[in-house]
Amino acid sequence: MYSAPFCHIPSCTVASASTIFRWPFSNRSRRSSPDPPFLLGPPGTRSANDCRPASRNLFRQLNPDHGAPFRLIVPHWYGVASVKWLKHIDVLTEPYVGEFETGHYMYQWADRPPERVTVMRVRARITDPARGATIPAGSYTVRGKAWSGTGPVTQVHVSLTGEGDWHPAHVEPPKGPYQWQDWSFAWQATERGRHSLRARATDAAGNTQPEVPPWNRLGYGNNAIEVSYVDVR
Repeated sequence: MYSAPFCHIPSCTVASASTIFRWPFSNRSRRSSPDPPFLLGPPGTRSANDCRPASRNLFRQLNPDHGAPFRLIVPHWYGVASVKWLKHIDVLTEPYVGEFETGHYMYQWADRPPERVTVMRVRARITDPARGATIPAGSYTVRGKAWSGTGPVTQVHVSLTGEGDWHPAHVEPPKGPYQWQDWSFAWQATERGRHSLRARATDAAGNTQPEVPPWNRLGYGNNAIEVSYVDVR
């Protein structure tokens, strides 16, 4: 299986099968105390073919802190699924139910049963100008990144105030199935003073980044719209 540095895991043909990825917490270079192994199995909605082992042969900078010698890459999911220090892979004939499917990394809602943390929620972030930056008055291109685990980002809107007044930004098409998307907005920053910038993304599935995310006890999946303050001089 590991003769190639980056390979697909063969799918199991049993409809109810699941795949378990194991790695020991004690392999962490900064931990010395023994811990139980971490076992994680993607649910049936995601094929094991979407999960890719990666080795130091491909990623030359993959060091022990980042999962060497082998780690898993699970596109579209939050990082907890991209396990480090991959030790063993089990293919089962029935769905796996373990501690990390039922007790940890769960959305614990106030008004409905808990749900497992899986795909990333739609989100846009401003990368330029940096938060707290001072920029010269005049034309300025606001830039950022956007992503979603439920489809490509189709729209990004930018607000130049703390509320309302959303303006469409230019969103670059995806360069691949697993990459962030670049976006940009031409801002005529002629009014001197402090401004609050916000960015809001919408994906192909119709999900739009919220002002306030749905509450869950541990705060997982927070994709609330962020506010960035900049000064125009």
